[in-house]
Amino acid sequence: GWIGKCCHGDNEEDVYRQLCQILDEWVDIYESGNIPLPASISGKKFSGKFQLRVDSDLHKALAIRAMQSNESLNSFCGRLLRNTMTQTGHSKALNSDG
Repeated sequence: GWIGKCCHGDNEEDVYRQLCQILDEWVDIYESGNIPLPASISGKKFSGKFQLRVDSDLHKALAIRAMQSNESLNSFCGRLLRNTMTQTGHSKALNSDG
């Protein structure tokens, strides 16, 4: 599961120490429950493609907004996703090639 926002501190070292402790605790929980740890994705290459299923009303609304913005549906949705990642504080996960 997702740990969530949990680390607070006056400096990076305090926060890092807390994060390491939390990670160790979660590893212990997984191991004691014989739950396999999630696979690493650090070296994984991503194609930039994935399939997303939405209801027909949302599909139509997105297509209309994309046309109004003079963008393809793909570009429009990609921009929405990128903007959402940035606005929710996840921009460090993005690089500039998107």
